[in-house]
Amino acid sequence: MERIYFEDIHCAADFYPYLDFSMENINYIAHFHEEIEVIYVITGELNVNTENQELRLSKGDICFFMPGEIHSFQSSENNHIYIIKYLPHSPNEKINFAQLRVTEQPLSPKHPSYSAFRDSIQNIAAEGTMKEWGYEFAVNQQINRLTCLFLRNLNFVSICAENRKRLEKRTQLLKQVSDYIKKHYTEPLCLDNMASFCGYSRYYFAHYFKEATGMSFMDYLAAFRLERAAVRMEVSGESFTEIAYACGFQNIRTFNRMFRKYYHITPTEYRRQQLLQNADRGNE
Repeated sequence: MERIYFEDIHCAADFYPYLDFSMENINYIAHFHEEIEVIYVITGELNVNTENQELRLSKGDICFFMPGEIHSFQSSENNHIYIIKYLPHSPNEKINFAQLRVTEQPLSPKHPSYSAFRDSIQNIAAEGTMKEWGYEFAVNQQINRLTCLFLRNLNFVSICAENRKRLEKRTQLLKQVSDYIKKHYTEPLCLDNMASFCGYSRYYFAHYFKEATGMSFMDYLAAFRLERAAVRMEVSGESFTEIAYACGFQNIRTFNRMFRKYYHITPTEYRRQQLLQNADRGNE
């Protein structure tokens, strides 16, 4: 299954995970990928939508997403999150992780095996941050331990044939929409355009897309454009007006309002935060 993501980043290497221990105020629209993803909330709270439920994660909670599982994140307040993404390797392909879903979400500190999961994640964070000689072996050792822990201590459900077809149809729609938006997000787009491109009526597309992703198409498009705008703020000195128009917004007022709604801060505050974080990384 192909990765679906805003950018071709945040992807695990074949034998080493993607690790991010500085993720703050995370917001990602509905997406899926081929890795197993582990989220650990250090501070604050995080709203999560999965294929069949809405979750609210609090400090200390751990959440797992399997390959191909559609999910999205929405910050409700300031938070700090650890993200670990890795490609699962099953000996002799005996375990098809893409056909499994964790039924206990999130894993809270009350779970009898919680401390073992937390310790493994913290060990990964320590090794991945300090990067002492041989740290890759230590990280992969902990990744294997983490996989063993959730296979032995969590409850899973195997996706039945009927649900596999339903989920495959959803991921195909999301891929189709995502690919189209990547090429045309700078242009005027509307629900009718997208429905016609996908071969559906306006009403059916709107209903089915909301069911598949947990958000309306126009909200998805706005979030996509805002993600692109945020990247440009981090890597360029363009004005907010230039960025807004380059990312498909029709006026700066709409851009500012939607950016604040999505990120909970103004574009000016966001750029200032990024500059400070980049300066801190440069001093490490």
